[in-house]
Amino acid sequence: MSFPDLQSFIKALDERGQLRRISAEVDPVLEISAIADRVSRLPAVGDADPPPTDPIHGTRGGCGLLFENVRDSSIPVGINLFGSYERMDYTIVGSTVNVAARLQSACAPNAILVSSNTQALIGESFQLESQGRLSLKGIAEEVEAFEVQFEIEAASTAEPSIDEQLAALREQLTRIDLEQLGEEEKERLMSSMSKLLKR
Repeated sequence: MSFPDLQSFIKALDERGQLRRISAEVDPVLEISAIADRVSRLPAVGDADPPPTDPIHGTRGGCGLLFENVRDSSIPVGINLFGSYERMDYTIVGSTVNVAARLQSACAPNAILVSSNTQALIGESFQLESQGRLSLKGIAEEVEAFEVQFEIEAASTAEPSIDEQLAALREQLTRIDLEQLGEEEKERLMSSMSKLLKR
């Protein structure tokens, strides 16, 4: 079966019971690979018979894994998605996957390269650095590539109104026991209030 993108393939795996979603936080350094290593040695999910050419390993593969909460990243990690013969039977084909695989091969260790199509989809969520146009094996045209530098924090919501700010300030001031404050603390409080009013 052919899928236009990885998301469609993951959805199909999920619907067939071939995928486990892990929502607990995982460390991308060794923890994900250790879990995947253990799962891939389990009996394959599904009822496909092993091929006669691989009777020993053909029964293994566990299930595909989707780590949805990777420490220090907003990007989920899919692993072992093609780890059994049954899952390979409905593997992905198409230029999108080929480009992604070639970009992965072309990038430096600990780096992420994306195409201009991906760059357009992620918008301004990440700082990207152009790597120019790359000639990739098996891809007819050069691909404009970008290296992901870092994730840009989402802009905060709108500033609270002056009334909301004053109400919050009043609430905080009512919690201060002025009798418990020393003279130095009272002076700092007065100085801060004075500076605030002069803004």
